[in-house]
Amino acid sequence: MIIGILLALFFGRQLGAPLLHTVSWIENLSNEKYEEPFSKWKFNQKKRWRNKTKYSTYEELTQALSNLTSTLQRNSEERELLEKTREEWLTGVSHDLKTPLSVIKGYIVLLSSREYEWEQDKIRQFSRIMENRVEYMEQLIEDFNLTFQLKNDSIPIQFEQNNLVNILKDVLEQLYRLPESKNKMFSFESSKEQIILNMDTRYLKRAFENLIANCIKHNPPETNIKIFLHEDLSYPRQIRVVIKDDGVGMDQETIEHLFDRYYRGTSASSNNQGTGLGMAIARQIIIAHGGEIDIKSKPQLGTKYNITFPLCTNIEKIPK
Repeated sequence: MIIGILLALFFGRQLGAPLLHTVSWIENLSNEKYEEPFSKWKFNQKKRWRNKTKYSTYEELTQALSNLTSTLQRNSEERELLEKTREEWLTGVSHDLKTPLSVIKGYIVLLSSREYEWEQDKIRQFSRIMENRVEYMEQLIEDFNLTFQLKNDSIPIQFEQNNLVNILKDVLEQLYRLPESKNKMFSFESSKEQIILNMDTRYLKRAFENLIANCIKHNPPETNIKIFLHEDLSYPRQIRVVIKDDGVGMDQETIEHLFDRYYRGTSASSNNQGTGLGMAIARQIIIAHGGEIDIKSKPQLGTKYNITFPLCTNIEKIPK
């Protein structure tokens, strides 16, 4: 009887310890504590088992719990990141909408005041200013939505084969009409008439518009803006786009933070019509297309953007 009791205690301890450890582990997970509990016995201490084959079930259970712990921890970190991004989005929206709203409110107060009798020309002037501020707010909200969706991979990118040569020509033709483009020189060179890329035409156009517009709006008259497009057939085979200007350039701190949202802030003043999110959006769109972007710039020596995309395989010739 004594031997039986001792054997029961021995095997109860040997078999009960892993079960208690499992229960403790599951309890940690239920309390959002994503780690294996500390104890004298752990499943990963296989040297405790003299006959490992008898305890293969525990090893499988350990692996399953370990995988579950990793998955739950990763999901928790992603939720925290999403919440942080959402808070950042709301903070940015509330901050950047405050200035145009205050301008609109000021003109509304003037127009509604009984102390003044405004002439029609003055009323139209106030209305145009308010209209510009409303357009700015609409663009700002659209940019905030887009950068938020891109950052969280929640925007549906619709890929199709298209001719990147035509895309860049269309972008240049559109940007050439900007008032800031006056007295600036543009050139475009391509190694081929057709360079096919799997792309979402709408969003990729937006990325190149933002990059080239940055060269236009932040440089003085007589600035040369050049765009080069070619296929790099060396390994790895790539499509390379170079956007280059000989303008004012940027210092190292600006280069390091150029693609950070809110780095330069936004303003609704007439001197700055942008939302301050264009470069972040451009980079996110390029990355979503499997591309990379690199910047080289020095003060007074201009800026150079190098954008690369993986070269398409099994491409079909697109009619002109």
